[in-house]
Amino acid sequence: MNYSHDFLQKMYINLLKARMLEEKIVELYHQGRVPGSVHSGVGEEATFVGGCLALGKNDYMMTTHRAVCANWIKGIEINKIFCDLFGKREGTNHGKGAAIRICSKEVLGMSGTQGGVFVIATGAALSLKLLNKKNVVLAFFGDDTSNRGTFHESLNLASLWKLPVIFLCDNNQYGISINMTKSTAVANIADRASAYNITAKIVDGNSILEVYETTKEAIDYALSGNGPYLIEAKTYRCRGHMEGDQCSYRTREEENHWLKKCPIKRFENELLEKGIITNSWIDMEKKKIVKVIEEAIGFAENNEDPYEEDLFKDIYA
Repeated sequence: MNYSHDFLQKMYINLLKARMLEEKIVELYHQGRVPGSVHSGVGEEATFVGGCLALGKNDYMMTTHRAVCANWIKGIEINKIFCDLFGKREGTNHGKGAAIRICSKEVLGMSGTQGGVFVIATGAALSLKLLNKKNVVLAFFGDDTSNRGTFHESLNLASLWKLPVIFLCDNNQYGISINMTKSTAVANIADRASAYNITAKIVDGNSILEVYETTKEAIDYALSGNGPYLIEAKTYRCRGHMEGDQCSYRTREEENHWLKKCPIKRFENELLEKGIITNSWIDMEKKKIVKVIEEAIGFAENNEDPYEEDLFKDIYA
């Protein structure tokens, strides 16, 4: 496809935002400023950003615990994201759920249970169909999560009822410390789609354009009444399962192999070679993002902690 220079520049800026946010979260965690755990998405940004940029404003999304950056790309204010990170009242979950409970009207948050994303996304897609809304649900999930029963039950129903849901697997090769080859009986997560009569495609998860174009294709497919679509994006988790993980279960050679495939540097080099961006332009955009992030951190750190009476708010029975 042919894209305008402006479109490609904005796509690159979103990749930069994702990487710089993920790196800042890691930095803050090691400074002791972020409570709880941090599961970094560094290395997987092209999958998250490419998928999100394909969505319309009123389409829905569900993330994994490794996709904080996706929330920013989907439109949640960066101030609120940092309030969630720091457990402050002005966050989207009012200080009750940290970064993995970021939510909004269109961002359905993350299930508290691995595999819960499939059930919630399928239910949301059923609602869209019953209400005759021309929107889709995009559900990110990890490779190992496809071994959960909810994956198979949800794909079966989504296909049977032809629901407008796109299941996007960010296959980063590992479920905590177990390589996919030792936990999953098929070579590709996409292979499982055929059991439920679902169209699937495998893409290079480190190519933002490939993820974007395939997600657009999947959205058009779903909105045409054809039902769900499964995308498997082959990518890599550059950091450990969580901060503090020493990654003793994988080799440095493997890590270096994937570092050479960095999605940001890859797209950056492509745009530099075509003269679409320059190094001075990159430096300018990075400074803008640093300013936005630092201002958001300041806003969040000066925000109030939840009140004692907030404990019983936002409870549904």
